[in-house]
Amino acid sequence: MKIDTAIQDYLLNSYATKKQNTCVWEEKTFRSFRGFAEKYKIEKLEKLDKKALLDYIGFEKSRGLQNVTLNKKIDLIKRMMQYHEISTNITSVKKLRETKKTVDRLSDDELSLLFEYLNNLDENVGNNFVYKTLFYFILDSGCRIDETLKIKKDSVNFKHRVIHLSETKFSKERFVDFSSFTELSLKKMYEIHQGDNLFWNIDKNRRVDYNSDIQYFYRKITKELGIKKMTSHRLRHTFASISAQNGMNVLSLKEILGHENIRTTQIYMHANRNKTKDDYIKYSPFASSIR
Repeated sequence: MKIDTAIQDYLLNSYATKKQNTCVWEEKTFRSFRGFAEKYKIEKLEKLDKKALLDYIGFEKSRGLQNVTLNKKIDLIKRMMQYHEISTNITSVKKLRETKKTVDRLSDDELSLLFEYLNNLDENVGNNFVYKTLFYFILDSGCRIDETLKIKKDSVNFKHRVIHLSETKFSKERFVDFSSFTELSLKKMYEIHQGDNLFWNIDKNRRVDYNSDIQYFYRKITKELGIKKMTSHRLRHTFASISAQNGMNVLSLKEILGHENIRTTQIYMHANRNKTKDDYIKYSPFASSIR
């Protein structure tokens, strides 16, 4: 079976049975895999053996991909092989060793720079107020960017400062809280546009789009402030890391972030090992008594 045909058939099944975000990721992954197959003149799926897969791993590593991402790509290729019931010795290729996850949050200095920049934005120009409010909301709530952009105006309860999320990563409805820090800005969003979604591109009269709107603003911030990397996930990591550092219970943090597995949440607890040590010295009955 030709690789192009195999990929097309697999993606057709994915779009019929899986969430859109998953399908988009699969399609993007297959694009780089096609590039590899063309370069190494691998036309048929049956020719994708252990040696070819190892060559593919080297091909992706030369592009700077980390093992955690490569493992996901390799698993996708193996699933495609299984879907088409084609068996080769690629199953003998073991999972690559993954480095321990670290929390990529904004540093205190970066956070100060970002606050100063956002607070000095001219809110009457373009979508500046919308972007500013969105950034502060993610830092205030820890909400994922794709979930944030889907929030409807009628999902916001200002009396209890809570937002109902009906469209989430794992298709489980949940609530996220916000504080007085963003309350006034969120209320103003109702006054400046008539759209159904909370976050609205005022210039183009449509919902804020991640690729064309948010990415543009990230590039602008990175260039003007010299921050090495600006992403929504870094904002989310910053919220979670500071919350854990301030003593938030891991179960509460798990629910707020919408994690399915508590092990995902625990990386924030590990990232705040210094505070754990300080608390041990401060509260342990023996450690505190011998200081």
